[in-house]
Amino acid sequence: MSSTFSPLRRSLRAIAAVGAVTLLATACSSGGDDGGGGEGVDPGASKSDYAEALKDIDPVKVTVWTRTPPEAGFSKPMEAYKAAVEDWSGGKITIEIAYANSIVDQGTAGEGLADGRVQFGDWALAQKADEFPAANSVARMVLLSGDFGPLAGNLQDMAALSDLFMHYEPALTEYDNAGYVPVFPMLPGPPDVPIICKDQPIKSAADMKGKQIRAGSPEVGNAIKAAGGVPVSLSTAELFEAIERGVIDCAAVDLSVAASTGILDVANQVSYSSLLPITATSHVFNKAFLEGLPLAAQQLLWDRTDVYVETWVHNILSGASNAVKDVRAKGGTVTTWDADLSATMTTWVEGEIDAARQELPGIDDPDAFVDQAEKSFDKWQSIVQDDLGYEVKPYGEIDEWYSSDLDLKPWVEKFMAEALGDHRPGS
Repeated sequence: MSSTFSPLRRSLRAIAAVGAVTLLATACSSGGDDGGGGEGVDPGASKSDYAEALKDIDPVKVTVWTRTPPEAGFSKPMEAYKAAVEDWSGGKITIEIAYANSIVDQGTAGEGLADGRVQFGDWALAQKADEFPAANSVARMVLLSGDFGPLAGNLQDMAALSDLFMHYEPALTEYDNAGYVPVFPMLPGPPDVPIICKDQPIKSAADMKGKQIRAGSPEVGNAIKAAGGVPVSLSTAELFEAIERGVIDCAAVDLSVAASTGILDVANQVSYSSLLPITATSHVFNKAFLEGLPLAAQQLLWDRTDVYVETWVHNILSGASNAVKDVRAKGGTVTTWDADLSATMTTWVEGEIDAARQELPGIDDPDAFVDQAEKSFDKWQSIVQDDLGYEVKPYGEIDEWYSSDLDLKPWVEKFMAEALGDHRPGS
C-alpha cells in the first residue's frame, strides 16, 4: 500500500459529473471571541446538547444555493439541511437559500468556494483536472464500480469514493491548499447511465455503430467512441432541439433531466449500462469560514449534512423512478445492453484500468493506488450488501421497487462515521 494513504479506512469510485445541486454559503456573522474555538460536542450529540453548546454564540448566517427553484429536485437536499441546522441550533445558525443559480453556477462555484464568496457548496472537480490531479485520479476510479444497480451500487460508490479520498493525503493536500474542507468529496449520480434515442433503443454493437450521441462528459465520450458511436458535445439546453430535428440520434443524459426539459416528449427509447463512467459533484466548506466559527457550530454544520446526503440519495432514486414512469407513460421502452455491446465496453474498461496502473496524474505509485481502490470498493460492497442488507435492484424496474419509505439511515450513519468521521471538526 502506498504510504500516502492515511492509516484508517479508504475507498473510492464514482466520478464526477453531472451535477446535481450546488450548495453555497455566505456567513454574515460568526461567534465573536469564540471564533475557531470553544467547547465542542461529541459525535452523536443530541439536539439539547447542541442547544446548550450554542446558546451564547453570536448569530451565524449561511447562504446556500441550488440550481433549481424551491421544492424542485436539487433544492430538496438543501431545504432539508436548512431545516435541520436551524432547528438544532435553536435559531443561532440561519441558512438562506439562493435558488436557481442566483449567486454562482456550476461553472463558477469552484472559484466562489475558494475565494470565500461561497462558504459551502458543491463544484465540478472534473473542470479543474490540471489544478487537482490527485483528486481527479481518485475520481477516475469510478471505472472499478460493479454492476449493483442504483440502490446498492450508488450507496457503495458514494461511500467508497469519499472514504478513499478522505484517507489519501495528496488529494486532501490539494483541497487544503485551495482553501477547501471536503465534506462529501464526490457524490455521484446513479451508476446506470441511460442513453435516450428517438427511434429505437441502443442495445447491440450494431445499434451503437455510427450513432451521433451527445456525451455529457469527456469520459462518457471516450466510452461511446470505444463502443462504436460518435460522441457529440452539446449543452443540456440544446438537447431538445437537437434530438427533435435529428441533429443527433441519441443522448447520454440523466432521465430526470430529460423529463424536466421535455426531451422525453420527442425521444423515449432508453437503454442503460453500468459500464459507462459517471460523474459526481464535490461538496466542500470554505476553510476560512468553517474554521472561524465556534467549534460547536462547525460540528453542527458538519453533523447535519447527514440529512442532506439522505435527501440527496432519495432525490436521485425518486427522480429516476418518476422518469422511468414517464418513459412508459409516453409509450417508450427501458432496456439493458445486449451481451455483445457489454463485452465491448468491458474490454474498454479493463484497458482503462490497466492504463491507470501505469500512469495517473498526481499519483506516485499508480499500481498500488488502483489496488487500494479495488480493496475499497470490495469493502463497501460488503458493508452495503452484507452488513446493511441493501439489495441489488435493476434500474429498469426502479418505478416498481423504489419507495420514499426506503430506510437509508443505517447507511448514512455508517457512511458518516466510517468514511468521514476522522475529519469531523474537533477530531
